[in-house]
Amino acid sequence: MLRVRKPQRAMKNYILGFIFISAAVSFVNCTTPVSDTLKKGLNTSQGNPEDTTAVITIEDFFLPQAPNNKVIFSTPGSSMKMSRHYILNDSLVIIKDSTFVEGNYQSGEIKTIQFIDNEVHLIRSESFFGKWSPKIMDYNPSQIILKLPADDDSEIWTSTDPDKGLISYSASWVEIEKDKQKLTFLRVEKSYEYTKVKEVDYNSSESGLTKSEMLTTGGASIAKLQLEGLSEVPGL
Repeated sequence: MLRVRKPQRAMKNYILGFIFISAAVSFVNCTTPVSDTLKKGLNTSQGNPEDTTAVITIEDFFLPQAPNNKVIFSTPGSSMKMSRHYILNDSLVIIKDSTFVEGNYQSGEIKTIQFIDNEVHLIRSESFFGKWSPKIMDYNPSQIILKLPADDDSEIWTSTDPDKGLISYSASWVEIEKDKQKLTFLRVEKSYEYTKVKEVDYNSSESGLTKSEMLTTGGASIAKLQLEGLSEVPGL
């Protein structure tokens, strides 16, 4: 059973953000109320099975604690890898992504993100490619790139990006069974107006971002990144 932990940090402002990815994902919609699974996990982790007042926050699924704050993603069948480092910086979280092909650095991105009222706000991004000067974007107002759905519910919203146009988001809970255990993931789908592609991310309470995939509008695979060391989860 997925053990969802209630954050123990005093700081409530945190992060998320990711980079490109891919392939037709098959996923399983919840057949058992996700709220039951989440409450059981929270109750067990808090050591009080009678307490149903524990509240999950967006940090649980998007700010992995050490050693999962420094991870490597790989692309099946490819030499491309991406390193990711989550760094706390006062009331913000910095995400540093670096992409490598055959061990050679290709590009990087640094995102400054803040959690406000169980929403993920992007306030700054810096993109790097080879020896070119970095492209810096400051967002004012900040962009809401993720919301935490209520139990057994979903969230739908939009934002506008100067390079990607209108971005349509949806976030929902997905429950998948593996080895007779039910694992809960937060599935986030993003559709981009200008590039006509769709990105699908899966996040867990243990490691934050677990898998990210980029699809064409027709569902064809473009690219994929998956957390290294992750055993196969059918349906993910």
